[in-house]
Amino acid sequence: MLSTKPIPPQAVKMVGFSLLQPASAAMAYQPDGFNAWESQLWYQASRRSGISQWLFNRFGTSTDSSIPVSARLREADYRAGLRAMEQACTQAFASLDRQQMQRIRHERTALVYFDCWGESALFEAGVSWRDALSLDLLPASIVRDYNLKDFSCKVQGEHQGFLLALRVAIDQLNSGSIDTVLLCGLYRSLPLMVFSQHSAASVRAAKGTTHTSVERSAALILRKTADEGVALHLNDYFLLPAQPTLAAQQLAQRWQQYWTPECCAMLGAIHTSAAMLSLEQAALKIKPLPWHALTTTYGDSGCINPLLALLHLSSVRIPANHPSPQLLVNALDGNGAGWLMSIWPDARRDRWEKSLWR
Repeated sequence: MLSTKPIPPQAVKMVGFSLLQPASAAMAYQPDGFNAWESQLWYQASRRSGISQWLFNRFGTSTDSSIPVSARLREADYRAGLRAMEQACTQAFASLDRQQMQRIRHERTALVYFDCWGESALFEAGVSWRDALSLDLLPASIVRDYNLKDFSCKVQGEHQGFLLALRVAIDQLNSGSIDTVLLCGLYRSLPLMVFSQHSAASVRAAKGTTHTSVERSAALILRKTADEGVALHLNDYFLLPAQPTLAAQQLAQRWQQYWTPECCAMLGAIHTSAAMLSLEQAALKIKPLPWHALTTTYGDSGCINPLLALLHLSSVRIPANHPSPQLLVNALDGNGAGWLMSIWPDARRDRWEKSLWR
């Protein structure tokens, strides 16, 4: 039997968290003749992936029914997404107590910003150059409002944006040069980019599959010296062989390496490639584990998918004999590689059940 492993000394504590999504219902995409490029990518994505219905839930979508659905989805107001990210930061800091707030104000605080598509402001409708800088470089309002002067950076990691940003935050905190990291990001569900990604699918999904794309904004406050909070640790990036059978075997071995008796679930932050889903399913046949695909319950949010594990914490059954429960998040990218993220909920169960992400 595997022995229980302690929380690694490199792990960081998440003391504040907020994850927001649009309050409106998802809308079904309907191609039209106003954007030939988008319509062509929709056709290619539907044919190659096997997806028959595309649902989008975006910030700033117009409610004017006289405008075609595709135009409303394509021209969603990007400012609503920026405001949602500002609100997520506000809520994350509001979850701290007064002592924590005072401590952070007088210590070194860094900002790490991530998104999914890189420099995508040119795909937004009517964007100003100032807002383009906030979308593509750093959100100016957050830098200003929290007076962040010690360290700031933008991480362009596409679907691995959050995990790469978390790696930067962990390195900063473990170096001792920073006391607190505000980690925030925004996923813009641009139909053009979503279709472009799926048009390269190498394995078809089941017939009649529906894909739901949900925009989300996220903010995390990470510290190294906190006594309470959810512990996060990012294991080393691993590369799998190109041969599917060998890749499934090595992925199962990777899971075996980090699975302990205290683990309660393996959560899949599925990349949109059906090939990655097939790889995970093959690995599960080799190493059966209590598995849950996060995007099946919460929809696809690109780089924010691994963060959906924090929403799922309250849904995981924790056996009574687990003094230090742990969850593993399997996050594969589209190139046969990925990360394993370990999560240890707050040791005080009452605090966990009253947390913001429940």
